[in-house]
Amino acid sequence: MEVVCLGLSCVDVLVRGFDRMTTFQEEICEVESIKLGVGGDAVNQAMTLSRLGVGAKLVCGVGRDDAGLYLRDKVAESGADISNIHYSDDYPTGISVVIIAPDGQRNFITSLAQNKLMFEPDPDVCAGARVVSIASIMLRPFTTADSVLRVTKPASERGSLVCADVVAHKGLCGFEDFYPALPYIDYFFPNEEEAKSLTERESLDDIADFLMGHGVKNVVIKTGRDGCFLKNRDIRLAVPAFDSPIVDTTGAGDNFAAGFIKSLIEGRSPADCCRYANAAASVAAGSVGANTGVKSAAQIDEFIAAHRQFEAK
Repeated sequence: MEVVCLGLSCVDVLVRGFDRMTTFQEEICEVESIKLGVGGDAVNQAMTLSRLGVGAKLVCGVGRDDAGLYLRDKVAESGADISNIHYSDDYPTGISVVIIAPDGQRNFITSLAQNKLMFEPDPDVCAGARVVSIASIMLRPFTTADSVLRVTKPASERGSLVCADVVAHKGLCGFEDFYPALPYIDYFFPNEEEAKSLTERESLDDIADFLMGHGVKNVVIKTGRDGCFLKNRDIRLAVPAFDSPIVDTTGAGDNFAAGFIKSLIEGRSPADCCRYANAAASVAAGSVGANTGVKSAAQIDEFIAAHRQFEAK
């Protein structure tokens, strides 16, 4: 395996056309569409990487139930390695109801199962990987610095590149608890809102400098319709997004990470990594579902050739 993706998994119920500002007036509420899919940061990354032609192994936890079997089968269809999915007899598979607004933004209704510890990652499962991706820092099973270090430190010492994304919202433990793990992260992929919340900094430069000051080697901030911002000790880049329709932003950040990781493996320049990652995120956001938009590497190449980028700000 070239990439090992560790973190969150769930089954998604994707609802379009529901007005979140109104209450039920009738027993039945009709919406534009309801679809069933799979999601979770690690699942999205592994499935997208596999479709992009990268050998990807998924490490996650599901319940030993119908939802878990459905998730397993959908991931297997993508070509990703499912041999390290952990099955729990104590907790059900996480399920999220995703309410998708007309502008593509979304809200989640999640089950408590997603807050349960279903497995402890074995660092040896990452041995030999070119890239190890912690898809969900601050979510189980990576809710402490020790849990992150248990995977990232040996991976780094073995010569793997370590990438990490993060999920930050109210009620989670403080980001300062994770400072000891940051020096083992080569590429860190927060979105702009998360980055501001985690660092209590406002400008992208200040955020990146703060994270680098705590040991992160390359800070890559996803800036939504503006694209992304990358900074390390030698380079500062702002790479604009592509001008394309947005249908559903669910999983767009995970597809961004997958596109960036593929580009890293191929030895592309930082600017090209950002551009390819932006394209993967745009393709993902043009389709309903967290991992249904990206079909192949050729598709991303064709998208880049056919779409212009927004002007850099």
